[in-house]
Order: sequence, then C-alpha cells, then structure tokens
Amino acid sequence: MKKFINIIELMDHFGLKSDPFGKPLKEEIYRSKNYLKSLDLVSGWLYRGEMGAIVGPPGAGKTTLINDLTEHAGKTHDLTLVHVGHPGRREVYFACVYDALQPMLAESGIVFKRSNQIRFAQLREWLYSMKGRHVGLVLDEAHRYRSEFMRGMKEFSEAAYAERVDLLGVLFVGWRGFLDNCARYAPDIYRRLRTGRKVIDAQELMASSAREYIAHRTAAAGNGRLFEEKAKNAIAALARTPIDINTECWDALDVAFSNGSKTVKLEHVAANHSLEEMKAALGLTLEQVAERTDYQKTTVHSVLKGDYCGRNEAEGQVRDVLLDALGGTEKAKKRSA
Repeated sequence: MKKFINIIELMDHFGLKSDPFGKPLKEEIYRSKNYLKSLDLVSGWLYRGEMGAIVGPPGAGKTTLINDLTEHAGKTHDLTLVHVGHPGRREVYFACVYDALQPMLAESGIVFKRSNQIRFAQLREWLYSMKGRHVGLVLDEAHRYRSEFMRGMKEFSEAAYAERVDLLGVLFVGWRGFLDNCARYAPDIYRRLRTGRKVIDAQELMASSAREYIAHRTAAAGNGRLFEEKAKNAIAALARTPIDINTECWDALDVAFSNGSKTVKLEHVAANHSLEEMKAALGLTLEQVAERTDYQKTTVHSVLKGDYCGRNEAEGQVRDVLLDALGGTEKAKKRSA
C-alpha cells in the first residue's frame, strides 16, 4: 500500500501556506479567459431564447460553470434562471419542467393545468405579460433524459419556435451521453445544437487552461513556482478534468517530496505513469514512437508493454521520446494549448 505523506510536512517542505489542491474558496476558483467567454456565450443563448448544452464527465467543472452562470446572467442580461431538479429519480419526466416553473408563475396567480398544450399557452401568456422578462431553463443531469422527456422537449421547442417565444431559453447540462440520447430521441434538437455550435465541452474548456490553473492554485497557496513548466505541460497532457489535474499534482508532489526536491519536475510527474499510459495520453501511435528511436516497432511495442528483456538502451530511448513529448514538444502543446 502506498504510504501517505503528512500534508503538513509537504506544505513545510514546499513553502506552502495553504492546501494548494483542496476545494477552493469561491474567490480562489480559477476562471480562464475561455471560461469567462463561455459564460457570456451561454448567457446570450438563453437571453435570446435559444437552446444550448454543457457536457462533460463528473468533475469537469459543469457545476461551477452553472453556479457562475446563475450569478452572471442577472448582471449582464435581464435573465432569470430556473433549475429543473429531479433528485433520486431514475426516469425523468417532462412534467419536471413545469413543476420547476410553477413557483414563478404562482406569484402571478397562475396554476398550470394538466394538459401540456394548455401549460405551454399559460407559460407563453405569462412571459408576454412580464414585459420582456427572459427566463432560462437549466436542465441538469441531462444524460438521464430518455424518450418521454425528450419527446416532451421536442414538442415544447416546436411550440416555442412556432409561437416565436424568444423569451425562454433552454440549457442542457450533463455527461456526453446526453448527446447520444438527444440524437436518438429528439434528432431535431440534436441538429439544432450541432449545426448551431451550441455545445460546450466543459472538459476541453478546463484542459485548455490546465497549466494556468496549476499556476493559479499554487500561487494562491504561496508558491507560484512550485511546478516547472515541463511538469505543467505533462500534467496538461495526462489529465483532462480538474479532479484529474489535482490528483496528478498531488502524486507528483509526493514523488518530489520523497526525492527531496523543492520543485516538481517532469520526471516526478512521469514517475506515476507507465510508458503505455504516457503514449496514450499524448495520442502517439506505435509508429510515431518507433521512428524517433533506433529500434524496430516490435521492440518498441515490447518496451511499451513491459515485456522487453533486452538491453536497457531501448527502454531508455522510448522513455526519452515520451518525456520530451510530455514536457512540451509540438504534440504535447497541441493537447494543452
């Protein structure tokens, strides 16, 4: 079992005044330029009554983005966000949308009827009566939506389009599987999202600024030079979500601490990964690795799989090729730029 290193010892060793990769305070959350652009973009979609989607795996930053959007929307646009929740339900039904909107309409004395057509008419009249008030529906855990919900959303969007109700925007938030479900159950909505470029990948948004994120978090903790540039490049290539980035950073800190180093270097990051893992993270093929060494593909393949029993020179060359790529060659920069 891997030995746990006391965090107090780590902080003292690296000159840190706080936990660099724990859950940040609100003011410590890193927001890149692309992240802020995304907030403006999504807020604009909802204000204009359009549909959009934010997708990504758990830990990709979707919740942070939505929390910021809730605050951002009211400042930049006259836009009210309504979050559609469905805790504990395996099958999510479209009635959840009207359930979420009901408290807002109840303030005007409106109670939704049972028919979806009548409900939409009530919603339309309410929106018009509010003199230009814009509402954005945030549909969380959208990957759980199946046929009934997506059929309801299809009818809802068709009615809104036919009536030119541009006061109501819709934002789907969930794992990438939502797009597959959308293509299957509501192809019209899927085409609108795809052709209109109305999909933001939260994972790619975070991965594109991984190096800046590391610099921001370590500076906030008291040592902005803790990670060397090549180490940050390597982490940007190996990790794709904030959770993964934090894990990579902690693992590299452990290795650097064990080696007595005051900074995290490229080799400290690589120490936690096999050659095959590094190759896969970089997106390199066997041929691309082999052509940069003095060995045949069969030898390189054996080295990558850990089956090579020959001289250490082959493994050394393969490792050097992968470390160079992780540390900032053109291939690594493509993954983290």
